Amino acid sequence: MAGTQDQPDIQIDRSTPPAPIPLPPPPPTDPLSAEQWGILAAIADTVVPSYTASKGNRILQRPLRTEEYEAAKSRIQQLAGAQADEGLVMAYLSESATAQPAFRYGVSRVLAYGMDGTARKQLVLVLNLLK
Repeated sequence: MAGTQDQPDIQIDRSTPPAPIPLPPPPPTDPLSAEQWGILAAIADTVVPSYTASKGNRILQRPLRTEEYEAAKSRIQQLAGAQADEGLVMAYLSESATAQPAFRYGVSRVLAYGMDGTARKQLVLVLNLLK
């Protein structure tokens, strides 16, 4: 569509992917204590569990019936396409958020830079109450 006087014609070059936006550095001090991190990790692993076929540690994983697990694997392979072999899909399903170092770094950045002081204090209060 040609531009108008109020809206100029903007051409977007889609042949080159956009440059990644750099993350802010980690905060200078840890926003949570070790005990608070443990509680937050338990909550995160409960909300986003790893999945296993049939049997597993029910505290750390969500065991699925074989049919459910196979259906999940098939659906993920279908969505991911050719680059997702079975081993990669199984690793994806068995992965937990807190097993990834990026989880803690990301949450640290959100707590330090993405939350206002009131929200951060409320989260810390809840984590302390859950001790």
